[in-house]
Amino acid sequence: MDDLELIVDDRRKIIRLTGCFCEDKTNLLIDRLCYLQNLYNGTDDITIYINSYGGDYHSFLAVYDYIRGMDTKVNTIGIGKCMSAGALLLLSGTGVRSCYKNTRIMLHTLQVGHHRQSFVDSEIKHKEYQILKENLVSIIVKHTNVEEEVVRKDIKRDMYMSAEDALDYGIVDCII
Repeated sequence: MDDLELIVDDRRKIIRLTGCFCEDKTNLLIDRLCYLQNLYNGTDDITIYINSYGGDYHSFLAVYDYIRGMDTKVNTIGIGKCMSAGALLLLSGTGVRSCYKNTRIMLHTLQVGHHRQSFVDSEIKHKEYQILKENLVSIIVKHTNVEEEVVRKDIKRDMYMSAEDALDYGIVDCII
């Protein structure tokens, strides 16, 4: 998977986000959001175009928390694909959340890899993954029209959606 790429248009307050979330690129995204908010004194909305397979959940959480704490509204627009953490970013916009007609959206539970480790460390990691999974479910429930038990069932496996499905689910507010 490609690293996250950011293309910023300061004049129009637009960020184009492509590729996958990782720590370094996520910090750059947060820096750009901060810059645009300060440049316009929080008076105008910022728009993020998302075309991403997703990536690291912790990196998404950093962006999520930053956006939720901003005074400036952040519009999110899905174009092409919004999968995994990309879909989570799409649904967590604080302004208008939209996508283009042919955008594909995918939600799923956390993806984890197991490395050789002691049994005790494995148990500790499992508890942490459970906490993160509960956090993931609560974010989806908070920003959609879907009840918790339905979300839990839906994200057990990769759940692909059309733009219309995403509108019905409450991931977006409108289709462009």
